[in-house]
Amino acid sequence: MNFSLGIDLGTTSVKAALVDLARGTVVESQSVETRAYRSYTSSVAEQDVATIFAAVEQAVTALPLENRRRIQSIGVCGQMHGCVLWNRAAIRIDSKFKSDVTNLITWEDGRCDRTFLDSLPSQSSGRQVSSGYGCATLFWLKRRQSDWLESYERSGTVQDLFVAWLCQIDVPVMSYQNATSWGYFDENQWEVDRLKEAGFPVHLLPSLAEPGTFAGRTAEQWCGIRAGLPVTAALGDLQCHVYSAIQMDSEAAAISIGTSAQLSYIDVECGRLPLSSPVESWPYFNRRHVIVAASLNGGNVLAKFVDMLRDWVSSMGLTAPTRDSIFESFRREGREAARAGSMKVNPRLFGERHCPRELASITNVGPDDLSISSVFEAICSGLIGNLESMVSRRQLTSAGIRRIVGCGKALRENAVLQRAVEDCFGLPFVLRAESDAAHGAALISANSQ
Repeated sequence: MNFSLGIDLGTTSVKAALVDLARGTVVESQSVETRAYRSYTSSVAEQDVATIFAAVEQAVTALPLENRRRIQSIGVCGQMHGCVLWNRAAIRIDSKFKSDVTNLITWEDGRCDRTFLDSLPSQSSGRQVSSGYGCATLFWLKRRQSDWLESYERSGTVQDLFVAWLCQIDVPVMSYQNATSWGYFDENQWEVDRLKEAGFPVHLLPSLAEPGTFAGRTAEQWCGIRAGLPVTAALGDLQCHVYSAIQMDSEAAAISIGTSAQLSYIDVECGRLPLSSPVESWPYFNRRHVIVAASLNGGNVLAKFVDMLRDWVSSMGLTAPTRDSIFESFRREGREAARAGSMKVNPRLFGERHCPRELASITNVGPDDLSISSVFEAICSGLIGNLESMVSRRQLTSAGIRRIVGCGKALRENAVLQRAVEDCFGLPFVLRAESDAAHGAALISANSQ
């Protein structure tokens, strides 16, 4: 039996999945929480790259050594939009990523406020640029920390850096998927002229590759995996999630809920969408597009709710239960029948890209809605309702969608969320436990040989 290895460098955890080349199924997977945040506020979100890479090695080495020796190709994906800078010395296989690599400025970063974003040039693609997008971040650094920025030679997403390091590639290669998530990318190329006119450091932009092509080969043996194996140009975790769930099935939509939440379906040809649209068109595979309602609010909202409960308990001088124990109690109660309630939760705690000024709210609270479990259920219903407000059932059925496939850790472990999907969309719903971005990356790698 031979394998393809999929690696997903996610926002809060990394995952490594071994996929049987003959059947396309996951044989074994390992997930490790990164705990990589160095700053995490409403205006700054940064993660330590060395900590992320150490978590990748921990996940990969937890796979059986005999199976690692039979890996034939590697697919890599990760959190989109974010930006990390580095120097050539960082891609040495023995690099410790201390002085030659910056922190990863993640997609959650909020340093580019509305005034700053309005000062940036428009995109010929017609897309909006948001804070946390790589090009917006580089614009901010160029204007606010120019001398510091000039001390670095390369830039990309954290998964682009990982591929460059693994293959020891001098000039990083970025897939169209991650390039679109950075902004100022249209018709399979950077909008170089527009960027130059605005003083953007275009020399930092990576070279480009079509999704599913190989960026290079492993330069040395790593974690028991032999040198010379082909490695894909890093892909978007969103597209790999979708591919794992529905591959090229144009009659299925995929709901993925992890830190954030997405509802996606495949479209062969998609025209330009209006700036005010809550959905976007992203490069997929085989020159198709995936239509995405990408919400900034998902498992992160539930995590904030749990943290609030713990803070309340601690403020009363009591010992707060752990986050895991609280989530487990919710999961245990969630397996019971759903309770009807009148409370309505708008869960936009982190705003949304198409309406950044609208934040969370709670309305229609009755006397029977005050239990913790009732509030939790209302938040879960609100999260799915928020997605439905971005892409309605009518829109899905008009696009030929006949069923919904669920994936992502937060959805997989939460029966209340699963019921909310069925109630909100009224379409046949199936949960695919093994569907995740690492699985999708491995499948793409296997199919690219």
